[in-house]
Amino acid sequence: MKKIFYLALAVLCIGMVATSCKKHNKEDDQKTAIEDLGGGYYKVNGYRFVDLGLPSGLLWAENNVGASSATAEGSYFAWGETVAKSSFTADNYKFGKGESSYTKYSSKDGKQVLDAEDDAATVALKAPCRTPLKAEFQELLNTEYTTCTWTTKGSVNGLEVKSKKNGNSIFLPAYKYSGKNGDYWAADIYANIPIDYDLASSYSFTEAAGINAQGSQMRYNGNAVRPVASNLK
Repeated sequence: MKKIFYLALAVLCIGMVATSCKKHNKEDDQKTAIEDLGGGYYKVNGYRFVDLGLPSGLLWAENNVGASSATAEGSYFAWGETVAKSSFTADNYKFGKGESSYTKYSSKDGKQVLDAEDDAATVALKAPCRTPLKAEFQELLNTEYTTCTWTTKGSVNGLEVKSKKNGNSIFLPAYKYSGKNGDYWAADIYANIPIDYDLASSYSFTEAAGINAQGSQMRYNGNAVRPVASNLK
């Protein structure tokens, strides 16, 4: 009887140790998902992000998806596609040619924000990295929090967004129209009234016109993606 008792006790202890190890490993994974580089700079899943002192605490990536540096162009994606391409037409758009034929993000399903599986930033960099919402772009470009300046870094034109709180900055390169235009996707359908599922929110800027904080484009168009991540500090 004692042998049975001790055997059961041993099995219980082993199970408790295994459960503790699993919990410990999970906690370790969470701790190592973000690396503090100091000065408001971080690595999330191995990619560099910047704390711009925004009220939301959101971290913005230094590079576009597919780019090796802050001034590199990176990859272009249709809205909701995760594979880069160079030709963008209604005929080669993943979800169909128009609202009546869309297989996702239409009046049929009512979805208005990208799922993780359709988010180029999440697929490339892994969660919690993702494409910013239009409201998060609006926060980034809010003159209360940042200063936005059209500038040239090396030979690349673009928009420098500098924090008024901590002085950190990011650079959004402009490569369209011979370096005169920058176009970036947001993660939202362009929710005007009535909702037009053919359009997705985008953010454009030029030296002459400044920032178009309420832009929209046809979903099949090709734009850059600048990832964000929740501040995990």
